[in-house]
Amino acid sequence: MSLSRQAELEETSLEMVTADPELAASVEGVVPDAHRPPPPPPPACAASSSVASSAQATAKQPELQPLRERGAAESSRGVKAAEPPIEDEAEPPVFCQRWETTSLTVAAGESLSVPLVVDEPSLCKYNLMVVSPDGSTASSIGFSLSTSPSDPTASAPPLVDEMGSSTTGSLELSLEPPHMLYVTLDNTAAYVTDVDVSATVTLEPLSQLAVLAQFRQVAAARAELRGVLSQIEAAEAVSSAAQSEEAALKDLYEAQMAQVDATREQLSEQQAVLERCERRKQELRVKAAAMETRLAQIQTNA
Repeated sequence: MSLSRQAELEETSLEMVTADPELAASVEGVVPDAHRPPPPPPPACAASSSVASSAQATAKQPELQPLRERGAAESSRGVKAAEPPIEDEAEPPVFCQRWETTSLTVAAGESLSVPLVVDEPSLCKYNLMVVSPDGSTASSIGFSLSTSPSDPTASAPPLVDEMGSSTTGSLELSLEPPHMLYVTLDNTAAYVTDVDVSATVTLEPLSQLAVLAQFRQVAAARAELRGVLSQIEAAEAVSSAAQSEEAALKDLYEAQMAQVDATREQLSEQQAVLERCERRKQELRVKAAAMETRLAQIQTNA
């Protein structure tokens, strides 16, 4: 394969990775620009260990424009990828900057300061634990977060300043970006004891957190709406069954009313027959009385 062909393939692969948010999120060390809307891969905290990664992602951003234009042209020709249903949308990711160490030794009388670049207002989460070689917590160490280097002459007080064997918490950094955040581990209070620490500090952009919170609110509202619609469907099914039962009862009522009408007609006919019988009986009683009177007269004359 020629060098020009290989370079063309590499450029095409890079353009595909940049265009696909899921592939871009899987590339280690690539952090999207803070002012660019987050792509839709599954929710994750994409860690960045250096400012160079952010600069690299910013440098690759212009490559997206031709792909967007190509996608618009395909849409105008009727070529459009099938969109997933609203219910199946993945949560928007929160691309955060992370500094983490599982085992770091701070020598006695020393301090360690790690600078982090805050590109936009962010939520800072921190967790620190002092661990002894046998796994148990021991000793203490100073932990601070500040916007200026660890310097006694610094004018800005630290945002967090704690001393102990473990600490955890969070705070919002709403200072005008960009600015630096210094994570300081201070073991100057010890004279002979080194301290092993496990620490994590993450910076999550507030704008992305707001988008995630809004997405979850909308998802919750949609879930509630689906529940209400399910209840409506169940109520409609019950209503349909009730209507069918009502129609059956009406048919039974009409049939029974028809039977009642027929029974009433039969009763009327029987009553008419009974009345005729009563009249005939009365006539026969009158005739019998007359015959008895005549018979008495005959017997008297005899």
